[in-house]
Amino acid sequence: MGGPLDLDIRRRIYATIQAYPGLHVRELARQLETSVALVEYHLAILGQNGLVRVERDERYARLFAKGDAAAPSARERDALGALRAKLPLQITLYLLDQEEAVQHKRICDDLGLGKSKLSFHLRKLEAAGVVRKSADGRFEPADRARLLALLLAYQPTPDMRTEFADLWASLYG
Repeated sequence: MGGPLDLDIRRRIYATIQAYPGLHVRELARQLETSVALVEYHLAILGQNGLVRVERDERYARLFAKGDAAAPSARERDALGALRAKLPLQITLYLLDQEEAVQHKRICDDLGLGKSKLSFHLRKLEAAGVVRKSADGRFEPADRARLLALLLAYQPTPDMRTEFADLWASLYG
């Protein structure tokens, strides 16, 4: 019997998790163009062999490679987990592009989001240490330099990068 990485599908799963830490199972299946059931089956084997760690938040099971020297820290994993979804990433990129803290209403207007939807995502981003709310109720990146370094080190998936290239152009001309 071979090792856990002898099969091509397991090598691809492991490599994708290394490249995009914090992916959830459904997104991993989408990236590999295969079924969720197949990914879950092979993830179980990789997990049993100590190669993959699953961290659950309130909505998703996030995947991280174990034993990878370049793996994100616990603090970075929290931020990456939040930034692997479209709206939190959109909000974060918007805030990074602002020179000062921004009011909730302005974010709603500029991004075309409803108040409650934006509030939901801002709370998640605050909990993950990505954004902070000032005493006067304005929002800004919690640590701009750390966040930029994190986004450069652990880029979004190719389809998300393509989507945000278009979004960036639509937001800023």
